[in-house]
Amino acid sequence: RYQKIQRLSEVVPKIEAVLQWLEAHQDMFHGKVYGPIALDVSASSAYHGQVLEQIIAPWLRSAFVFESDSDMKRFRAEMDALSFPFNGVTVPANPAHNMKGSTDVESVRRFGIYGYVIDTFEAPHAVKRALSAQTGMHDMLIGDESSIANKENIAQAGAHVWFTPQTNYSVKRSRYGNRQRTDVATPLRKSTNVFSAGQDQNAQEELNARKRALITKRNELTDRSDHLSADRQRVTQDISKIGLQIETLKRNRARMSKLQSLLSAREDRLAQISSALSQDDVESEKRKIVESTKSVENQVLEETLRLPELLKACTVALKAGDRAVLEFAKASVELSDLQDGMEDLNRSYQQLEARYNEAHSRFQEGMQRLKTLKREAESNCSEEQFKSIVSGLEYEGELNLDTVEDLIRSQKARADTMISASEDVVREYETRVKQIEILQRKVDTARESANLQRAELDGKRLGFITKLNTLIGRMSTKFSELYSFLGCSGEIVLRGAEESCSDLSELEIDIRVAYRKDAQLQSLNGMMQSGGERMVATMMYLFSLQELSCAPFRVVDEINQGMDADFERKILMLLIDHAAHEHNSQMFIITPKLLLDLEFNEYTTSHTILNGTVEAKKLAELVARTLLCNQNASKRIKI
Repeated sequence: RYQKIQRLSEVVPKIEAVLQWLEAHQDMFHGKVYGPIALDVSASSAYHGQVLEQIIAPWLRSAFVFESDSDMKRFRAEMDALSFPFNGVTVPANPAHNMKGSTDVESVRRFGIYGYVIDTFEAPHAVKRALSAQTGMHDMLIGDESSIANKENIAQAGAHVWFTPQTNYSVKRSRYGNRQRTDVATPLRKSTNVFSAGQDQNAQEELNARKRALITKRNELTDRSDHLSADRQRVTQDISKIGLQIETLKRNRARMSKLQSLLSAREDRLAQISSALSQDDVESEKRKIVESTKSVENQVLEETLRLPELLKACTVALKAGDRAVLEFAKASVELSDLQDGMEDLNRSYQQLEARYNEAHSRFQEGMQRLKTLKREAESNCSEEQFKSIVSGLEYEGELNLDTVEDLIRSQKARADTMISASEDVVREYETRVKQIEILQRKVDTARESANLQRAELDGKRLGFITKLNTLIGRMSTKFSELYSFLGCSGEIVLRGAEESCSDLSELEIDIRVAYRKDAQLQSLNGMMQSGGERMVATMMYLFSLQELSCAPFRVVDEINQGMDADFERKILMLLIDHAAHEHNSQMFIITPKLLLDLEFNEYTTSHTILNGTVEAKKLAELVARTLLCNQNASKRIKI
């Protein structure tokens, strides 16, 4: 929806303001207000959107749909008051308008036709009825690639208009029998995605959904990775514990080996002692053992007596360590404070250095400027000229800068004393200054008023150009349909209708026609078209203007002069058919001659005006040949 609003804003600049106003004032209307149509229509594919762009005119895309004429009139009044552009249509009130096509789709499905255009997009029912009434899309068929090769079969099946992925085909048949048929093939214009923007939105939503799914999966994987990391950490800790246990076991094993070795040595020693006891004197060995035991006991006693001293020494050492720790902590705090102070000093130094650099650069700039001023002074006034100027001045001491400034001040004071303006002159001067200020304020006020009026005029001009563009678009659509009936091409263009247009006198209506197949549209002028061709364009222009301007009657003089007989017959058929519609204006056609075998209806009356003597027999034959309808019926066309 946002993309569609942006595209509409390029054509109707204030469409966002209109939508905001409508959202705030929806309760002012009896029925629901839909639109703009481009916002409510969502094509099911890019191809269907391209077909809708071919059918729905630009003015109709920005139009609002109303359920009643009173709501549309009220909305138009509100938009005119706000100087907002406005296009609107109403839902057909006729229940007979049921949006049923004239061709059986099943009978042409084998030729590649798969439905009507009205069924290829999503929109509120009221919007579909309004589009059907404005464009006739309920009777326009649409097909796939296979329908391109079955053009003739589709036409023979009775289809009037159908679309293929490349071309828009239309078949024009005579209203007075199926004796003549005109086929028109128009290539589809390149799509601007006005009605298929919803596809981009759907794709964006799909991408967003995929993105959310990927984010959820990523989060799950992250959680799983965190769990695996925690498990890995626990396993690592368990491995470390097991390693410690293994190391402990290794140490215990080493100790066990040492104990076993020691036990073996003791057993060997015991064996030696046993053998010695068996050989030597037992008493002497016993004395040695007792003496050895006493010696060991004495050593243990000495070590026990030394234990308090060792404990005191350990206590002293621990106290010294605590003091060293405290001193280290104090030194660390002092070092941190010194580092903070050093950082402050560094910042101060950097600031002073920056100020010094700035002062130095300013000093250099001042010196450079002083040198420049000195050069300018020397170029403007040489030393000889300066001496000649100050030669007549009275001063004391050496002539330097201070002396020159004193001389300048004294000369200014002397000049001030020489001014002897009267009080009347001063009062008149002050009065003039006040008048100038008053006039300046008036000028500013007038300028602001002019700017406001210019802005208001620009808004009204833009609104007028927008409405005129809408009317010309409707006329061009009707003009093109009429020229397609003639087997030719034509359009009406409003030139100079850009937003930058400041002069409405520059607006021009350009009628462009082409009377030959594959010919480019050319502007209507006497150098390119014949008089008959220009008369055809004039009549088609009048027919296009018929629905937009009201007049009780219209008079056309000698429309068939210089006109091709085929064109003359078709235009007269249109005029006769035009007379059958109730709300059309009465038409008077003055002509010196008419084609033979014209088919008139009950709404046509022929008058033969004679000047001079004519034989009654010839007059009767002429009347019998031209009056082919009931003269007592209601008459709308006078010939």
